[in-house]
This record gives sequence, C-alpha cells and structure tokens, in this order.
Amino acid sequence: MTRKGPIFIDVQADDVIRENLKNAAKNVERGARVAVGKVGLMLLRLSKQRAPHDLGDMARSGSFRMINGEGIIAYRSEYAAIVHEDPRADPKIKAVTHGQDYNIKHAQDIALGRKYFYKNKMRTYHTRKPGESWKFLEGPAIENLTVLTSIARAAIIASLRRGQEK
Repeated sequence: MTRKGPIFIDVQADDVIRENLKNAAKNVERGARVAVGKVGLMLLRLSKQRAPHDLGDMARSGSFRMINGEGIIAYRSEYAAIVHEDPRADPKIKAVTHGQDYNIKHAQDIALGRKYFYKNKMRTYHTRKPGESWKFLEGPAIENLTVLTSIARAAIIASLRRGQEK
C-alpha cells in the first residue's frame, strides 16, 4: 500500500540536538577568533621578512591587533603605504629597487662604502636581503594562502573538538 501525505516522526532528542548545534556554533566562532589571531601573527611575521629594510624603522612599525573579531595588520611608518605599492609607478621617484635588485644596482656603491644623503642624514649603502620587495604584505598572503588556510582550519577544528570534550 502506498502512503500519501506527510510522514511525522516524533524526535525525543530535539532539545538536545538544538543545544548541540548552538554549542557547535559558539565553538566555531571561538575557533574563528583564534584562527584570525594565529593567521594574522603569521602574516605579520612573513611580511616583516619581506619588507624593504634600510634602518629597520618600517619593519619595526608593523603590528597586529584584533578589533571586534577582525585582525588588522598595520605599518605605522609614514612611508609604508608608498613602499608597499610599486614606487616605480610614481614618475617623481627614480627607479626605486629593493632586495637583490638593489644590491645589483648599487653594487659598486656598496663595495666602496659610499654614502648618500637621505632624510637629513648621511647613510652608507649596504646590502639588502634578497627577498625584500614592495607588496610586502600582499605578496606573503597570496604566496602562503594554503598554509594560512591550514592554520585557520586547524584552529577551528581544535575548538570544535574542545567543545565536544566538555
């Protein structure tokens, strides 16, 4: 015989299921906050390694903060935003280079210990880290997307597991 119409099932554990779903949502939210913190700190560390370095002021100005569950990486140095974007695109700036490109361009100046005047100070040409470049924040985020995603996933899963143990 074929039954027509809706089938009703009496679920005794309805309140338990609803409570478990609420707890799971809280644990995911908690895990997401932890994930944002871990990913933000990792990305800050990676970006500081990539940031062009003369005296180190810009790299030291980098910080990470959590505000209302969002992670914010900021570089407080006055020129960080300019350096992050490709300064070669600005016609007022003459062929700015970073990292290994800088070392090649200024090899003779570095070898001879020549000095230059910048921001009212005499400075000496010195070698730069080969990995330095503009887009020092965006580049590491894109290049390490898989790793950063894995860190976030692990933090959320760990939070869910901790919630199940309670």
